[in-house]
Amino acid sequence: MEWLKDFAIAPVRLIVWFMDTYKANRARLAGRMTRPGARSAFKLVIGLTMLVWLAVWLNAGEADRGRLAKTFKTFMAETFPPSETKP
Repeated sequence: MEWLKDFAIAPVRLIVWFMDTYKANRARLAGRMTRPGARSAFKLVIGLTMLVWLAVWLNAGEADRGRLAKTFKTFMAETFPPSETKP
């Protein structure tokens, strides 16, 4: 009967493990962001990534631009669905 109890509690243990890992990672990231220059470096990486994608979009042909824009819009809609509570 012990195996049934272990089987039933396994999903709960997995969820707790995910939550603990998430909490530890958030704490580690918060600690890293307090170091001098960390926020600037993070913003720089984001800015450089944006510039690289802008260069890809500018160098793409007209047909590829439409496909790239459509893929990006689909990705954003799936990743950040519109909220029903926002106007």
